[in-house]
Amino acid sequence: MLSHVLLWIFAQANVVPITILTAITLLAFAMRGAWREVVLWLILLNVAIALGAGTKVLHYGWNANYGFAMFRGFSGHTLRAAAVFPLFAYAVMAGAPRLHLFASIALASSFAALVVVAAVIYHVHTLPESLAGAALGGLSVWILCRRRVLPPLPAAARTMLVLVTIALWLWIPTWRPDLEEKLRHFSLDLRSAIHHSN
Repeated sequence: MLSHVLLWIFAQANVVPITILTAITLLAFAMRGAWREVVLWLILLNVAIALGAGTKVLHYGWNANYGFAMFRGFSGHTLRAAAVFPLFAYAVMAGAPRLHLFASIALASSFAALVVVAAVIYHVHTLPESLAGAALGGLSVWILCRRRVLPPLPAAARTMLVLVTIALWLWIPTWRPDLEEKLRHFSLDLRSAIHHSN
């Protein structure tokens, strides 16, 4: 039972569920008119994802090992979890009583930590890859939230956002094609194309 729960939490860091959570997070910012934060977070998130994907392309295409035997690049799963789960909690609960806000962020951060654990337990990523991905994702959240105070959302809006999120998470299938394998093939094809063009 515990392994099924852990696997489900890990699956929430896949592309489709995390995209839905990202959209709801952006909606929570937009409902407050916090467009600057929306743009900044999209830039930070995309830079973090590009760095993570870039390290993997270099590893798979050019055998870069970054000085670590067990590091192929930043874990995208843990990067997305650490970048999106806590920010979702902050975006939805900002302006709520402090205890509710901190409890929500702690719960979301615990989910992100469980994604790190699952990535290692299920041998999707090594511990250094998982921790590096989580650190990069967490850094993007820290940069955005370090001095920003959002006005509160009405309780009904917060409740609606949380219920929609839960409903979508339970409804949306979490299966995905093996993106890691596709990235490996893309990297090898890119290296081959560059090599043949010279």
